[in-house]
Amino acid sequence: MLARPDLGKGEINAAVSLVLLSALMWAAYSTAVKKFASDIGSRVAFAVISLYTTLWLLIPALIWGNLGLVMQVPWHVNVILVVSGLLCIGIAHPLYYFALKELGLSVCATMLLSTPVGALLLSHWVFGEVLTAAQMTFGLVLLAGGALTILVSGKEPPLNMARA
Repeated sequence: MLARPDLGKGEINAAVSLVLLSALMWAAYSTAVKKFASDIGSRVAFAVISLYTTLWLLIPALIWGNLGLVMQVPWHVNVILVVSGLLCIGIAHPLYYFALKELGLSVCATMLLSTPVGALLLSHWVFGEVLTAAQMTFGLVLLAGGALTILVSGKEPPLNMARA
């Protein structure tokens, strides 16, 4: 935001507002998982949360969605969606829940600051996007702050990774 030429106007568009709201919701989600689901294990917690999420999202899907579109898109699109769901959600979330329990919320949330690096690499590969010098500079500042937060946390990574 600091590198934008229209910063002096003080305008924040809807996309920036939605990203900030998403960050707030991700923080609330991580806190709730750490508080309520850490005692039941990462796989069970993920199964329960997935079930509740599916049921809650089914309501707006039935009201405003068009479920018939699933059959109208090419088969490979549905395969990509299912595979990405299994890999990116089905594996990543239980691992994240385990990490929350072992490392703590602040360390895990800080480590998520590395997400833009992966997004940059994927968006460059898939969409040809390129970051500006200002975006790269502030991204490095963000990652450096995350690294410093992890270094001063005092948490040691678990030795027994087989439990993950």
